[in-house]
Amino acid sequence: MKTFDPTADISNDEALAIIRDILENGHVIFTPHAREEMKNGNFDTKDIVYILDNGVITSKEFDKQRGNWKYRIKGKDIEGESGIVITAVISKDTQVIVTAF
Repeated sequence: MKTFDPTADISNDEALAIIRDILENGHVIFTPHAREEMKNGNFDTKDIVYILDNGVITSKEFDKQRGNWKYRIKGKDIEGESGIVITAVISKDTQVIVTAF
Protein backbone atom coordinates (compact mmCIF):
# COMPACT_ATOMS: atom_id res chain seq x y z
CA MET A 1 0.00 0.00 0.00
CA LYS A 2 1.19 3.46 -0.90
CA THR A 3 2.14 5.82 1.92
CA PHE A 4 -0.21 8.80 2.25
CA ASP A 5 1.43 12.20 1.78
CA PRO A 6 -0.85 15.16 2.69
CA THR A 7 1.42 17.50 0.71
CA ALA A 8 1.05 15.57 -2.56
CA ASP A 9 -0.95 17.24 -5.30
CA ILE A 10 -3.28 14.37 -6.22
CA SER A 11 -6.13 14.36 -8.73
CA ASN A 12 -9.62 15.34 -7.66
CA ASP A 13 -10.79 11.77 -8.28
CA GLU A 14 -8.07 10.41 -5.97
CA ALA A 15 -8.91 13.04 -3.35
CA LEU A 16 -12.62 12.18 -3.46
CA ALA A 17 -11.83 8.48 -3.10
CA ILE A 18 -9.74 9.21 0.01
CA ILE A 19 -12.34 11.60 1.46
CA ARG A 20 -15.11 9.03 0.96
CA ASP A 21 -13.00 6.20 2.37
CA ILE A 22 -12.38 8.29 5.48
CA LEU A 23 -16.15 8.82 5.82
CA GLU A 24 -16.61 5.05 5.92
CA ASN A 25 -13.50 3.90 7.76
CA GLY A 26 -11.79 6.84 9.39
CA HIS A 27 -12.19 9.91 11.54
CA VAL A 28 -13.98 13.13 10.64
CA ILE A 29 -13.18 16.11 12.87
CA PHE A 30 -15.34 19.25 12.83
CA THR A 31 -13.63 22.54 13.73
CA PRO A 32 -15.54 24.91 16.03
CA HIS A 33 -15.82 27.28 13.07
CA ALA A 34 -17.39 24.53 10.95
CA ARG A 35 -19.92 23.71 13.68
CA GLU A 36 -20.89 27.40 13.94
CA GLU A 37 -21.28 27.74 10.18
CA MET A 38 -23.29 24.51 10.07
CA LYS A 39 -25.75 26.03 12.55
CA ASN A 40 -25.95 29.21 10.48
CA GLY A 41 -26.57 27.22 7.29
CA ASN A 42 -29.00 24.78 8.91
CA PHE A 43 -26.74 21.76 8.21
CA ASP A 44 -26.20 18.81 10.51
CA THR A 45 -23.48 16.18 10.35
CA LYS A 46 -25.62 13.92 8.14
CA ASP A 47 -25.93 16.75 5.61
CA ILE A 48 -22.15 17.26 5.59
CA VAL A 49 -21.51 13.55 5.09
CA TYR A 50 -24.09 13.47 2.28
CA ILE A 51 -22.45 16.42 0.50
CA LEU A 52 -19.00 14.84 0.84
CA ASP A 53 -20.31 11.48 -0.35
CA ASN A 54 -22.18 12.83 -3.38
CA GLY A 55 -20.62 16.18 -4.25
CA VAL A 56 -17.81 17.25 -6.56
CA ILE A 57 -14.57 19.05 -5.87
CA THR A 58 -14.80 22.52 -7.37
CA SER A 59 -11.41 23.77 -6.20
CA LYS A 60 -8.48 22.97 -3.96
CA GLU A 61 -5.87 25.04 -2.18
CA PHE A 62 -2.63 24.14 -0.47
CA ASP A 63 -2.47 25.32 3.15
CA LYS A 64 1.23 26.15 3.59
CA GLN A 65 0.86 26.73 7.32
CA ARG A 66 -0.62 23.27 7.96
CA GLY A 67 1.09 21.41 5.12
CA ASN A 68 -1.98 19.86 3.51
CA TRP A 69 -4.60 20.41 0.84
CA LYS A 70 -8.06 21.85 1.44
CA TYR A 71 -10.82 20.73 -0.90
CA ARG A 72 -13.98 22.68 -1.69
CA ILE A 73 -16.80 20.22 -2.33
CA LYS A 74 -20.14 21.37 -3.72
CA GLY A 75 -23.27 19.28 -3.59
CA LYS A 76 -26.79 18.93 -2.28
CA ASP A 77 -27.69 18.05 1.29
CA ILE A 78 -30.22 15.41 2.30
CA GLU A 79 -33.13 17.81 1.67
CA GLY A 80 -31.78 18.80 -1.76
CA GLU A 81 -30.42 22.20 -0.72
CA SER A 82 -27.08 23.30 -2.19
CA GLY A 83 -24.12 23.35 0.12
CA ILE A 84 -20.36 23.66 0.12
CA VAL A 85 -17.99 21.85 2.48
CA ILE A 86 -14.32 22.64 2.82
CA THR A 87 -12.35 19.69 4.15
CA ALA A 88 -8.67 19.00 4.73
CA VAL A 89 -7.27 15.48 4.54
CA ILE A 90 -4.59 15.37 7.22
CA SER A 91 -3.79 11.65 7.17
CA LYS A 92 -4.88 8.49 5.35
CA ASP A 93 -7.67 8.03 7.90
CA THR A 94 -8.49 11.54 9.16
CA GLN A 95 -10.07 14.61 7.64
CA VAL A 96 -10.99 17.94 9.19
CA ILE A 97 -14.14 19.79 8.20
CA VAL A 98 -12.91 23.37 8.03
CA THR A 99 -16.24 25.03 7.22
CA ALA A 100 -19.60 24.47 5.56
CA PHE A 101 -22.08 26.86 3.99
